[in-house]
Amino acid sequence: MFDLTGVSLQFKDSRVEHRLAEEGLIDCEIFHSPIQSWLFLVGILSIASLTADGGILMLLWKYPFYTIPCISVSYLFAAFSNNSFAFTSEKLIVINPNFPFQRLISYDLKNITQIKIDKSKHLVYLSWLFCISTTNYVEVYTKNKVNRFYCSGLDVDCYDENWTEKTLDDLYSTALSNEIKVIFNLN
Repeated sequence: MFDLTGVSLQFKDSRVEHRLAEEGLIDCEIFHSPIQSWLFLVGILSIASLTADGGILMLLWKYPFYTIPCISVSYLFAAFSNNSFAFTSEKLIVINPNFPFQRLISYDLKNITQIKIDKSKHLVYLSWLFCISTTNYVEVYTKNKVNRFYCSGLDVDCYDENWTEKTLDDLYSTALSNEIKVIFNLN
């Protein structure tokens, strides 16, 4: 039996740091939501499924026209839902380095009225289908609009059993230290 109890993988996505450096943002506190967590799950499922009639590798060999689209859709879902966050003294930056959803959005902290950290109740059902570990999101409220950013590789602090070193609990405390109203619904 494969047991990950007490294991913190501390995944990081170096593409986030490179993108921030390109923008001249070097002094940032980064909260990674790496796609490596999705790759790790797919890898573990592939290895575990070898005992079940060849598993995913056998399916790729026998039925590539079914398996490849399923893995592609799963990747697209994972790529969309892995947004990382960075705080500077004046800004909150949201980074998604994953193809084809690459973006960098910057918010001035003085324009943010509220941040909500929660779990999507609708995506929970799709999470197992697409090998997503969590369906957490961060909503950023400004005076004009609300933007939701999914961060499936960024978990709540679970007794050192996390994908990343910094967790949503750390993001919560960092946002609070910047005197932003934070709603935290993950318990």
